[in-house]
This record gives sequence, C-alpha cells and structure tokens, in this order.
Amino acid sequence: MPETKKILLDAPRSASPASLWDPIARAFATIIQQSRPGFAIGIFGSWGSGKTTLMTAIKNSLPRAGIITVDFNAWRFQNEPVLLIPLLDSIRASILAQAEPTAGQSSQLSEVAHRLGRVVRALATGLSGSVGIPGAITVNYDAGLAIAAWQSIAADDPAKPQSLYVAAFEELRESFADLEATGISRTVVFVDDLDRCLPAQALSALESMKMFFDLPGFIFVVGLDEEIIDRALRAKFAGPGHEVPSAEDGRAESSAGRLGRDYSKRIFQVPYSMPVIHAEHLDNLLESIYAEAQLEQEQISDVRERVRRHLDLIVVHREVIPKKIKRFINGYILQTLIHPDLDRDALLALQVIAFRDDWEGAYNAINTRPDIFLAALRRYRDGDRAALQDVLPGLQLIPADLSIYLNSDLVDPLTQLESLDSYLSCMRSAH
Repeated sequence: MPETKKILLDAPRSASPASLWDPIARAFATIIQQSRPGFAIGIFGSWGSGKTTLMTAIKNSLPRAGIITVDFNAWRFQNEPVLLIPLLDSIRASILAQAEPTAGQSSQLSEVAHRLGRVVRALATGLSGSVGIPGAITVNYDAGLAIAAWQSIAADDPAKPQSLYVAAFEELRESFADLEATGISRTVVFVDDLDRCLPAQALSALESMKMFFDLPGFIFVVGLDEEIIDRALRAKFAGPGHEVPSAEDGRAESSAGRLGRDYSKRIFQVPYSMPVIHAEHLDNLLESIYAEAQLEQEQISDVRERVRRHLDLIVVHREVIPKKIKRFINGYILQTLIHPDLDRDALLALQVIAFRDDWEGAYNAINTRPDIFLAALRRYRDGDRAALQDVLPGLQLIPADLSIYLNSDLVDPLTQLESLDSYLSCMRSAH
C-alpha cells in the first residue's frame, strides 16, 4: 500500500480549536455573549500569525442558541465594486441557514432573510458588466438603476422612503430588530482574509462594516494586519505629487501612519494583537496541526522523528509563525512524493537553507556552484574556516547561526552526496 500523505491547510476547519488559543477564545466568547452588541473586535497580527485559527476558535466557543454567526471572506469578494452587497448577502444566507434546523423560528427567520434579499437585489440592480478586450471584464455600479429598482419595490407603499439609502437602512434596521422576536440576540460577523486583499479593497470592507454599528444586534470580529490599513490610507489620501511614505520609511511617524492608527481606534472598540508563539510552544502547536490535518500515524511519526529536528532552524528570533511551519512541512511532503528516491535528511538540510530569507546569499551561492560548495563544505566541517569564503563569493560573511548549522549533525547527509543537482532541482521548483 502506498504511503499516505496529506498537506497542512492554512484555514482551520476542525471543531476543536488549537489548545494554544483556548483561553483567548473563551475570553472573547464571553465578551460577545455578555456585552451589549454594537461593537467590533480587531484581531491584529502579521501574515501567518494565527488570526484565522483564533477566530475559528472564538466561533466554535460560542453557543448555537440565540446567536447567528456569519463568515465573510473579504478576499473572495475583493473584485466586487460594492462590498456591502456580498456582505449583506452572506448575512442573509446565514440567517436562512439558521432557519432550516429551527422549526419554531423557521418562518420568522425566513421572512427576515427575504426582506434582506429585497435590499440586496435592489442594490445589486445597479451592477452592470461590460466586456472590452477579449478576456477583460469591467464591472460598473450605477446607483440610479439601484434607486429605480428600490422605488419599484416601494411603489405599493407610499409611506416607505423613496431614497434607496434611507429606505435600505430602515429596512435593515427593521429586519434585524425582528430577529430579536425569534430569540436571536446577536449576529456575529467574522471578517477574514483582509490581508490577502489589495489595500483599497481592505479599506472598502472596513467602511462597509461601519454602517452596521448603528443596527441592532451586530458584533464584528475582524482579523487583519494593521499595516494593511496604513497602506490603504496612504494610497487614498496621498494626492498627485505627494510622496507616499513606505512601511520601511525610516523617518519619524508619518501623518499617514498616525491616521491609520487613529482610524483603527475608531473602528475597533476591542483591539487585540496576536501573542507571539515562542519556540518552547512549538511542539504543542505541531500536535494541534497534526490533529487538524488528521494525519495518519505513519506521517506523524515521519514529521516527529525527521522533520521536527529541522524546524528549530526556521524559528527566527524564537518566534514561531504557524503558517511558515506549515509551508515548510508541505514543501517536504511534496518533494518526497515527487522524488521518493532522494535522501530525505539531505533534502531537509538543503530545504532549511533555502527557506531562511536571511541565508539567501548561501542558497544563491550553492545554486551557482553546487559541486564546489559540496567540496568546500566538507573542508569547512573539517576545520578549514576559510573554505567556504575562498570558493563562494556569496559566503564571504557567514551568519553565526548558519555556521553552527553547517557544522551540525543535521547537515551530515549533505556531505555524503556525490552531487547536489537533483536536490537543487527540487528546491528550485518549490522555492
């Protein structure tokens, strides 16, 4: 029977959140259940820091009774010209899904979903598509069409406002107020993947949220990197001829940067920055990853006994980035499936060098002169400290941690190879 291999997914889907996030998730679940709705929680963290995992854990910690949860993936809809429309439609779909298993509330919830659908349809009527160059599609929004659509809906009731915006807001307010009669006390919207959106779309998603803060029963939980807001605001408010400061700008805080933080404070009443996962928690994280991916015991044993020894080398500054750990393991899984004949320990040793951004000079040097590197590596490990510098210009200054690694037992398998060509071919395909 062939060996079973599964990759590790970025988005957690299990009903059991990672144990590292349990206490944090329970705290947020308590706040959501016991506080008066009408606020937003900001889960801040850089790429791969575990925002999605924590948000999933919060959602799984909430009771089903009396709460509707909505998943809104901003990246999936980033090409929509008006993000309010897919946001409303996601809420409508979640209410309708709640109605199906709840017999007593079914008709009431279905009616609320129907009313929301009317608003969505009226807004969506303003969307129009045009095709120019073959394969290129441009989507436009015509507010006049949307207003006309709403007026046709409201024509049979003279008491209804004829302005689309006023009418839509009142319709939403009444609809969500009706949810309370069904026993639904709050609607919790989880907004994820803002980091994957272009800055302008990320800002549009946040702006779409703001209108819900005046509607009854809403709580938002948003995962994002604060740098996304800064970049979006810099792009939005920098006029022609004005310099847009970059994130790496070494000057004192720019007005745009301050504006981004002020904007964030106005949106999120409960800000929370993702805690750093330290190296000593790596094994706990790995166990939760194995459980999440439902790996077979054979694959778990291979990761524990072979891959685990190398993972400490990709934990820079003792900070574990969950997504980076998964990418490393996935790279190893893929290459062992494609090239089962290669020595796995040698493959891992080379993968570590390729994976470390701060060792890029070493990786480039190995790619340039692999045979010379292999001979020089053997001399270097035998005590010739100048061996690598003499033959590889890219290694004139060897980082201390790279030097320790090249002299470690983990690199022994590389020195036993006659050629690196097949291994470098693997690295290039996945680097």
